[in-house]
Amino acid sequence: VLQTALAQTTHYVNDGSMAGDMFTAAVGNNGNPGTSALPFLTLSHAIFMASANDTIQVDVGTYPEKVIITKSLYIRGAKYGQDARTRSKISGESILDGSTIPGAPYDAIKIANGVNGVCIDGFEIAYYNGSGLNGDGNGISSYCMGGNTLGANNVMIQNNYIHDIAYNGIMIGSQNYVGASMVMQSGYTIQFNKISGYTYAGIELTNTVSSQVLENELDAPTSLFNDPGDAGVGIEIAARSRARAANVTAITV
Repeated sequence: VLQTALAQTTHYVNDGSMAGDMFTAAVGNNGNPGTSALPFLTLSHAIFMASANDTIQVDVGTYPEKVIITKSLYIRGAKYGQDARTRSKISGESILDGSTIPGAPYDAIKIANGVNGVCIDGFEIAYYNGSGLNGDGNGISSYCMGGNTLGANNVMIQNNYIHDIAYNGIMIGSQNYVGASMVMQSGYTIQFNKISGYTYAGIELTNTVSSQVLENELDAPTSLFNDPGDAGVGIEIAARSRARAANVTAITV
């Protein structure tokens, strides 16, 4: 099981409030050592401080962050292990909230190229901005574009409530330059997520192989992205290449 394989040191994150906390005993500060007694303030700092294969436990609260995962990690929200389709969402969530973040379009969580072995479990992700024109504004993404030669592989995305997102709820894919080889990403498990309020696809897998999408709840939007002939779908599985045909194989839905 991916979670067990990844577990080593556990780092703790608190949003600066003790309201509803379950895992930490003090408000967060990035000058802290990241223990449950003295947690970090931000998930981004916890990722920076963690070693490969560590666990990061994010407590109840609101985190206005753009997160990039750069190493193999098990990242848990307060509702980890609880099916996002059926759990209570009134309170007790670890919320990645983009509503107050200024600047250019962005994804909530981006898995960096070349990372192998990630689990994202038990978050609420909402209100992230983006035009969608350049593939931005996703809830969770791993995307290879242009000169990138490595994707992210062996990733589990589960028990997340993703809503009010500018583009895709979950976006896994790649594009290549003409004449370049296509990057294929593999080993994704996407399950027990609830995704609503997106404008393109709830889940998109482009040039992704040996993966599975199981038991997710997807509520298609009522107003569509500016490509109405190819938007507003629940799950999109595609093969795309600017240079040659790409085959998508072994996808279980």
